[in-house]
Amino acid sequence: MRYLPVCGFILLLLFVSGCANVVSKYPMGTKTYKLSSDALNGTWFNEEEFIKIRVMDEEKGIFKLVWLEEKDNDFRKESVTCQVMKDNGDLYLTVLEIPDDAIEGFYYWGKVQIENRKILFWLPSFDAFKEAFNAHKINAIVDKTKADSTGKQKLKNIKLIDEPKQVLALIKANEWQYFDFKNPIVLMKLPK
Repeated sequence: MRYLPVCGFILLLLFVSGCANVVSKYPMGTKTYKLSSDALNGTWFNEEEFIKIRVMDEEKGIFKLVWLEEKDNDFRKESVTCQVMKDNGDLYLTVLEIPDDAIEGFYYWGKVQIENRKILFWLPSFDAFKEAFNAHKINAIVDKTKADSTGKQKLKNIKLIDEPKQVLALIKANEWQYFDFKNPIVLMKLPK
């Protein structure tokens, strides 16, 4: 698997097209979630890098992540805009800006938990959504890789086309299986 060369949080949000992804036609969640600028604005870090978070619209749950990316022996400022929405008591993060190498017309997303000075993020489980698609529990467009030397194809992307309400109803039945809870992405906020 190949990732964009940025911090671990962004790495896992923005896969390049060669990786297996579960993306959605719609931002994930059923209701807007009000973010706190005081709680989120500032410098955050994980084991790899530092990023800045700035809330852009508290009422709509929209914020921007900004980081430095090293390329060709130089640094370049990169950013992405995200939205947090809710469904009952659960929060979901959607990347609103689609990067150049993203899956056009679809959004990267995952489950998020925002605690005191800590953000936890879990990616959707490709295998669980593949099983749900094969069992006709969800509607999706599935991209396949080119056939290998044996003539076999692998699933490349699962593009969810159901409305968030239907996807989240499926997830509620067995939430533990639809996210990679064993490997959370963790960001900690630096004190001011």
